[in-house]
Amino acid sequence: MTLPSPYPAARLNMAGKICIVTGAASGIGRAIARQLAANGATVMIADITTGVFEGSEPTAALITRDGGHAHFIATDVGVTAQVEALVAHTVERFGRLDVLLNNACIRHARPLLGLDDAHWRRLLDLNLTGLLRCCRAAVWQMMQQAPKGDVRGRIVNLSSQHGMIEHSPGFASSLLSHFDNSL
Repeated sequence: MTLPSPYPAARLNMAGKICIVTGAASGIGRAIARQLAANGATVMIADITTGVFEGSEPTAALITRDGGHAHFIATDVGVTAQVEALVAHTVERFGRLDVLLNNACIRHARPLLGLDDAHWRRLLDLNLTGLLRCCRAAVWQMMQQAPKGDVRGRIVNLSSQHGMIEHSPGFASSLLSHFDNSL
């Protein structure tokens, strides 16, 4: 059965590939998971929730309804044991891991002075260390499995352009001014 492709121009033969997409309940991760499935991959939807920010049905259900293969596994990339369980469960169920796509992240929608230490640590733990946890677990697995052709697996890490955009006018200059005045 041919799946409807969310993005017809993005056709790539992924038949038989086993993919994990973190942060795939909503947004970009959801779109990527749908496209991978439309291209023939089996997709593990790794997220802390099945809820979709944009509304609609859960990603795995949508992919399955469209004729693709997807499974949800609750995963907090901030917890090493959950990341290791995600990779182990994927390999137990499908025999290997071909692609890890790191997309999970949290944002802080508050000004600097409203960002407390606990939230900052959680932000770094998920957005930075979570990526490390996922890569480490995936690379360990990929090194154990036989290559397909000359490839044991692929890892794709997404990031945001927001690191290059000033979020509130004058924020950076204000911060530097306060820093300079404290010297």
